[in-house]
Amino acid sequence: MGGIIISNYYVFVLYLIAIGILIWEAVSFFKFRGKVIVPAKVPAQNILFAILAVLMCYIILSNYGAYTSTYVLCGMFVLAFIIFSQLACGVTEDGFVIQGMLSRFDRMRYYNVDTQTAQKPRIRVGLGFSEKYIEVEEDKVELIKAYMFKFKVPDFEEYVELKKLQRQRDLEERRRKEEAKGKKK
Repeated sequence: MGGIIISNYYVFVLYLIAIGILIWEAVSFFKFRGKVIVPAKVPAQNILFAILAVLMCYIILSNYGAYTSTYVLCGMFVLAFIIFSQLACGVTEDGFVIQGMLSRFDRMRYYNVDTQTAQKPRIRVGLGFSEKYIEVEEDKVELIKAYMFKFKVPDFEEYVELKKLQRQRDLEERRRKEEAKGKKK
């Protein structure tokens, strides 16, 4: 009987990765389905995913040959990139969902609304060591600001001021500790 014969270990590993990605996308799709309150888009996501899909297929076919198994593998990755570009993106009651990944409000350091540089308002959110961007409709900006206020996420200017105050407190605390050490000696 016919069928797909995988003759290369690396192709098998890529199959496992593609299957894992597709399973994760299915779980993410059902987890956030209907929970997005304010829909959004990630800037330039469709172009990026098309480039990644073509690049992945080129790498697979050039390195592992043009066989049925590699064509199916390419199809799986193209499908994964198409589904990934269609995953939920926007604001939920818990935080921002961007491509099926939740960034909780309590983990956000700051946010910024940019209405000058893009056609649609762009919301930038600081998360730990990274930043995420989403584009929303003009009439949804105030709703997002209300959510940020509700969950006590400061805007960028407020965040900078809070960091300055924290540095001053840290310096004062350090001086007090040094003075206390000096008095003990």
